[in-house]
Amino acid sequence: MIRIPADTTIIGEFRCKGTVQIEGRIDGTGNIEGTLLLSKAGVWTGKISADVLVIEGTVEGEIIARRRVRLGQTARVSGRISCPHISIAEGAVVNASIVMRKPEPIPLLEHKLRKSIEIPFLPVAEGELVHRASGD
Repeated sequence: MIRIPADTTIIGEFRCKGTVQIEGRIDGTGNIEGTLLLSKAGVWTGKISADVLVIEGTVEGEIIARRRVRLGQTARVSGRISCPHISIAEGAVVNASIVMRKPEPIPLLEHKLRKSIEIPFLPVAEGELVHRASGD
């Protein structure tokens, strides 16, 4: 996990993979391939994009979640939120437009599901069917 402490300010573009916990301040654009945890003292001004966002602090700008957004009771959000799933705790202050959309596909999971669904049936005798898994 990457941790940005309370006495830290980052200005500009922020990119990383994994889980990021922000207790400080970020002014700019961020893209996290993973989870963003914005603590109660954390402040983000700008555009945030992540798989999952758990917000307890303040966001002024745009939030884009590929999976979900969770706004805790101390969250303060103004701007725009775009996500497939959102939960808002009692006490959270939201002054933002919220756009709900379909979740982005997970390529590996889609491939496995597609493979398991494509099962050809072969007639063995009249009235009987046997299946064979493709690709095995």
